Amino acid sequence: MKKILCLHGYRTNTDLMKFQCALIEENLRGQAEFDYLEAPFVSDAPYDAIVGMLAEPPYYQWSERGKPTMQGLFTGVQHIEDYVRKHGPFSAILGFSQGGAMAILVAALQRRQLEGLPELRISEALYNA
Repeated sequence: MKKILCLHGYRTNTDLMKFQCALIEENLRGQAEFDYLEAPFVSDAPYDAIVGMLAEPPYYQWSERGKPTMQGLFTGVQHIEDYVRKHGPFSAILGFSQGGAMAILVAALQRRQLEGLPELRISEALYNA
């Protein structure tokens, strides 16, 4: 069975991502296992009122508060890398919004084989904006 790593959006959490992926999970039942990862930075508020109604706090984001820095982004990449080492391998990585940007970043870093990034065994990056 394929494993898909799921990365939620900016100032949301895995509860909301599970809600967003419910139909995909239903359609792939028996073919894929979905694994949801919480971002490393705690947010002070939900993205908007709708997120606040659909998911209980805490909320998370993939880079630090304020203007993202390269160090903050790479902290997010390191968080994903550590999780993949412990729970992988994964067949695909799926992300929504900021999580989609992180999925693309991780896939690009893997492809370029930058120093310090291990073989993640992720074959696809799926992005949903």
